[in-house]
Amino acid sequence: MPSTDIGSHGPYGVYHSVFDNYNWFIKNADPTFAYLKEMSQVFGLELLHMADADVLPYDYRLYGKDVAGYIEKQQKRADKLGMKLNWSALDDASSKFAAAGNAVYAVQTGAVNADAGRPS
Repeated sequence: MPSTDIGSHGPYGVYHSVFDNYNWFIKNADPTFAYLKEMSQVFGLELLHMADADVLPYDYRLYGKDVAGYIEKQQKRADKLGMKLNWSALDDASSKFAAAGNAVYAVQTGAVNADAGRPS
């Protein structure tokens, strides 16, 4: 499932800790809620853009590469642990997913006629 993530980072070191609460936030992180407001505006603009888009602006090629990379990482981990697993079905599904991503990218960039093959 395609998703999005936008965030703000800093050296405060309390990400998802017991100290990451409202009281700490208003005293240390963003007392005036300026960054929180900024993040909500960015997300709002992104949602408005996606709501009106004919095709969501995701790079499905990159998504396919990422999925293949995750699988490869787990294959290496399993090999190090001496696990003998059959990865063929997962590799096949990953290849099909990557090919579909390449096809979507071709339509998004106009490399192929988006209406080709559609009944008139």
